Amino acid sequence: MKRILLPAMTSIWGFFIGFLGIILILSGILIFVGQVYIWLKKGEWVEIPLLIVFGIIPEGSPLQLWLNDPQSWHGLHKLVIGGLDFIPLSLFLILLGLWIRWMFISEDTQGVAEK
Repeated sequence: MKRILLPAMTSIWGFFIGFLGIILILSGILIFVGQVYIWLKKGEWVEIPLLIVFGIIPEGSPLQLWLNDPQSWHGLHKLVIGGLDFIPLSLFLILLGLWIRWMFISEDTQGVAEK
């Protein structure tokens, strides 16, 4: 997989993409810390699966209709719902943030883009 290297701090896009990666990582850590806090206080683990994110999809959209009641592709539906229900939201956000930071931000401190 070829990395898309952006000048880290000299480009406004490099800055925003790097900032997005950091925000995603911190969001995932914050969700996990909140889960640990609740577990330590109440002794009960609160699961927050990735599937919860799909609750914000507008009602009536084709994706939302398929997620709620598939009329076709039933095997794929089982895989998608099973995966979204299994993967913790905190882990997904941390991994996505790390991937963004690794994929889009140059490690070069001078910010020289690869051609």
